Amino acid sequence: MLQEQFGLNGTSVSSYGGKEGFLTTKADGKFSFPRLSKGLKLFVAHPSGYVEESVERGGDNLKLRLKPWATLTGTLVYSNGTAAANVPLDLAIDYNWQRGDPIMHIQGKIVTDAQGNFLFTNVPPRHIQVNRMQTSGFGGGYSSIQQTWLDVSPGVTNELGKVTYDTPPPAPMIDQIKQKLGL
Repeated sequence: MLQEQFGLNGTSVSSYGGKEGFLTTKADGKFSFPRLSKGLKLFVAHPSGYVEESVERGGDNLKLRLKPWATLTGTLVYSNGTAAANVPLDLAIDYNWQRGDPIMHIQGKIVTDAQGNFLFTNVPPRHIQVNRMQTSGFGGGYSSIQQTWLDVSPGVTNELGKVTYDTPPPAPMIDQIKQKLGL
């Protein structure tokens, strides 16, 4: 990481998102984690931004450039155009567990207002799903039902406009082709 750009000297970082693998960056902003046998991707979240990078290409001195967090807004409506009020929503990141993609959970959960409006802040600039949270069973469990998806632009407000309840758009064409080919 570039100290002069982001001032990350003495910043605490964790290789697992918790106390495990916890360390502090050096005076020059550099850090190093032990190599994991199945590590595929590095996720970096910092107050000034976010980046993810494939580590399959590996090597020392990997330089990362944080992209600024984004904001995501929209209005959830039913198919008849009326506001979908008080609907719990969350964000999700796609992953392919069969391929071994790492899973990262975004803890941003909100509820639409009386007019169906929603606002997410600190959204990572990448492909994101907006999901409706449906309670399931006892103990506070829930399922996520996709409402829409988008490729989030960094550092700006991404305006979705009206999102129709339980009517997500089709997946990107490239993803549809990959699915048909079994990739």
